[in-house]
Amino acid sequence: MLNGAMQALSLFIMVAYAEQKPDPVFVTMMLLIGQLNSAFLDVVVDAMMVTQSRQDEENGSQDLQGLSWALLSIGGIIGSICSAFFTEYLTPTHTFLVCGLASLVIVVAGYYINPQIEESS
Repeated sequence: MLNGAMQALSLFIMVAYAEQKPDPVFVTMMLLIGQLNSAFLDVVVDAMMVTQSRQDEENGSQDLQGLSWALLSIGGIIGSICSAFFTEYLTPTHTFLVCGLASLVIVVAGYYINPQIEESS
């Protein structure tokens, strides 16, 4: 949850300063913070997948890995289509705002993760 909140915060800061032509170093640092948090979230999700795949000794890791790659591919296609739309029709301020709101969805989803998942393996 913390990483999703940090990612959202960095993007919302970009929303606040996007119209004021901020310093390129500032923009780079805010985007770096957002991407580092995104990378950490990816590692956490992969660790949770490994934990869950251990519960099915026979096919757990193969089935879950296949599902993960399929959903990642679908998300990549949808993200590319959204990026094209954002580039064509939205300003950078609105783009940062939409991405920040998507990061808040990660925070809400993280709140509902059952902490007993990791303890059961």
